[in-house]
Amino acid sequence: MSFAICLQYSSNIFFYTQKIMIPYFNVSVSHITPRDKDKYIF
Repeated sequence: MSFAICLQYSSNIFFYTQKIMIPYFNVSVSHITPRDKDKYIF
């Protein structure tokens, strides 16, 4: 039971991190060349 709650909690953390941090991350790596940027595609 606690494992399922922990799993749901971590998935929520990932969801909010993806919604909030990915745009900033894309902006921060925008200066990298396209060949290097391919390493950071999720």
